[in-house]
Amino acid sequence: MLQTGIRLLAERADEQFLVGSKPDAVGGNLRDVEQRKGKAISLYVHDKIVITKKLEINVGLRVEHFDYSRNILRGRFMFNGVATTADTNVVASNKLMAVIPGGGFNYNLDEGVTLFGGIHRGFAPPRTKDAITSEGMALDLAQEDSWNSELGLRALLRDFFKAEFTLFSMEFNNQIIPVSQSSGNANATGLANGGKTRHLGLEAGASFDLAKQMKKNFSLVFAANGTWIDSRFSANRFIVVGANKVNVKNNQLPYAPSLMLNHSIELSSAKGAGIRLSGNFVGKQFADELNTISASADGRNGLLASRYITDLSAFARLSKKQILFSLAVKNLTNERYIASRRPQGIRVGIDRQVVLGMEVKW
Repeated sequence: MLQTGIRLLAERADEQFLVGSKPDAVGGNLRDVEQRKGKAISLYVHDKIVITKKLEINVGLRVEHFDYSRNILRGRFMFNGVATTADTNVVASNKLMAVIPGGGFNYNLDEGVTLFGGIHRGFAPPRTKDAITSEGMALDLAQEDSWNSELGLRALLRDFFKAEFTLFSMEFNNQIIPVSQSSGNANATGLANGGKTRHLGLEAGASFDLAKQMKKNFSLVFAANGTWIDSRFSANRFIVVGANKVNVKNNQLPYAPSLMLNHSIELSSAKGAGIRLSGNFVGKQFADELNTISASADGRNGLLASRYITDLSAFARLSKKQILFSLAVKNLTNERYIASRRPQGIRVGIDRQVVLGMEVKW
């Protein structure tokens, strides 16, 4: 089955930044003024090829063309080492074109058991606003592209058990990453070209409905999934530290935990009421490219410890009236943890929150 299509896009953004003198101000001093424009065209063709009753192949090709510009009419600049707000007329523009192929397969090993895999080209144009100069002004970022591949097994046994296991890799030729002070951009808080990175990992998940297996008229589902991933700089990348340059090749990417786990148990009745208890584990992660362990004085660098968060939710629906009552308790045990360090410094995760809701349909 052959499919093809075309999409056209045109956009314009006029942006102003006002600095008020008090929290409830509706006006203020004009700090930034800019205009951003973009035009894009996307073409694609996709074909599904049935080789046998068990084997199916999907192939596709997409072509992207993006033309964009940014005109800064007022902004912040460094003049003799002092940050100054001034009128200007800085214009930056760029064009890019990408050919994005991809292909995959599905092979039915047995009833309910499928082997699948594929390789695809990943592509994302830069946001017009996200470029960075040494003065902290955004002007130009390279496109983000990668080769992504996967191989996995999916199983659905009757109607009460399903599982999936996937090996995957992502090879970025250029990955856009957050700027850090350790990368030599002390005044920048946006994004930067991270260069080549490699992500290798595996993902597994399963769910089991004990009540369905026992032929009951309610549902008792146990579910779990987890991801292990190794994300590193795969080419030379030098970071300025004082008077020295440090090569961070093979260092772990910032905010890239190696292990993430989720699990839950949910009990629900046929009449529309239920309760769900879930847990989420996020492994330790670094806040900077240098993989600094000790916390800095400003809190922007340092190790983020692993955390485990428990959530509880319940719901009940009135069968004759389309009314749904719900209760959600986030971070049930009130776990305290550091959610992020950059670029603003230490930010803690949410504390325990209780949310009551009611939904009415008519």
